[in-house]
Amino acid sequence: MICATDREDIRNRWFEGLAGHRQVREIRSMDALHAELERNGAEIVLLHLGLPGLDGEAGVQQLRASFPGVQVFCFADMPENTEGLRLLQHGISGYANAFMNPALLARAVDVIESGQVWLGQRLMQALISNMANGGAPGGVPENPELQRLTARERQIVQVLSEGASNKIIARKLDITERTVKAHLTSIFEKTGTHDRLELALLVQGKRAPASAMGA
Repeated sequence: MICATDREDIRNRWFEGLAGHRQVREIRSMDALHAELERNGAEIVLLHLGLPGLDGEAGVQQLRASFPGVQVFCFADMPENTEGLRLLQHGISGYANAFMNPALLARAVDVIESGQVWLGQRLMQALISNMANGGAPGGVPENPELQRLTARERQIVQVLSEGASNKIIARKLDITERTVKAHLTSIFEKTGTHDRLELALLVQGKRAPASAMGA
């Protein structure tokens, strides 16, 4: 794993989250990152978007094209949904605040190592809304996975696919957030999905049923 940032405060925070159970290499410029990947490779790169020589989104796109087998986890000092959505189109595996909680960082890396994508809640909702706005109208599609759902579960899936949070789903359907969470657990199990993003992708017909995110 590579931590690519020239900022000592960020690097120390990342190392705190990754301490004790991962081999981590330090990189402080884009040129050094390319050279290290060419020599030794890496499974995951934690990439600060302020890395010297990166050149923003274009640099991320070039990195992904040059090393398609590397999972790139991007970090911004001030994350923005629009930036995150654009970077996801280039195939990054995660997008988060550069100063995220160290314990949460360790969890995020575990998620990415398992082949899934890590996104903050706001970006997740923005992505789901973006897909919903670009998808075909008409509610929940008729496929075997979604046909297993109860009428209430299908209602929840429809509202969720519009980018709604649990709180908004509960308000729209006049149920408690606890009930929404219970229904979502059942929905994930029945559809073979692991999270809201996979479920939204299934509803939009943009992934094969029961496949793992990032597989």
